[in-house]
This record gives sequence, structure tokens and C-alpha cells, in this order.
Amino acid sequence: MKQKKNNNFIYDLCNLMNNNMFKSFYNKYCNTWLNVNTIIMYFKLYEIIEISYYNKFNKKISQKEMLFILNSVIKNSLLREIIVNNYQIYKSTNTSYLISNNIHKSIGL
Repeated sequence: MKQKKNNNFIYDLCNLMNNNMFKSFYNKYCNTWLNVNTIIMYFKLYEIIEISYYNKFNKKISQKEMLFILNSVIKNSLLREIIVNNYQIYKSTNTSYLISNNIHKSIGL
């Protein structure tokens, strides 16, 4: 069977779904739409922390630092509310990233 060159999404999807680590994550956490939505919010939060950290310190964030920041943000009700609100704005617009100004200031990046 010949693969179309312009169907990269399907190719990437097949590769992702055949990755054991991703498949385990998917089976464990992607069982409801609420969970899927929450996962995407975490992906976008992770991404903006990673970018912000690099922009501030000119180096890649370590896994230990990322885990600390993610846990701190989610445990803090004010910060969590800012993230959720920014995620709602992100979902209703055609942007690639969470709106980061409030997030940068809130988490000290």
C-alpha cells in the first residue's frame, strides 16, 4: 500500500499510538473528555513553562524543576485559576500557546 506524502498527521498518529509509553499514558488518562481536556491544558502549561524558563535562564528546564513548578502551580488555587482561565481563552482563540503574560508573572518566570 502506498502512503500519501501529504498525510503526515495520520502517519504521526500511527507512530504515536504504536509507542508503548504513549499507549500506556493514553489508556490510563484518556478515558473521558474531561480528562482529555485536562491533559491538553497540562500539555500547554508544560509548554509555556518550558519556553518561559528557557527565555529567562537560557537553558532547558530539568525534569525535577518542571515537576516542582507544575506541582506548585496546580496546588495553588490562585495560580490554578489563572491557568484555567488562560486555557479557556486559549481554547476560544486561534493561538498556538497559552496567554503567557499572567502565567509568567504568577509563577515567577
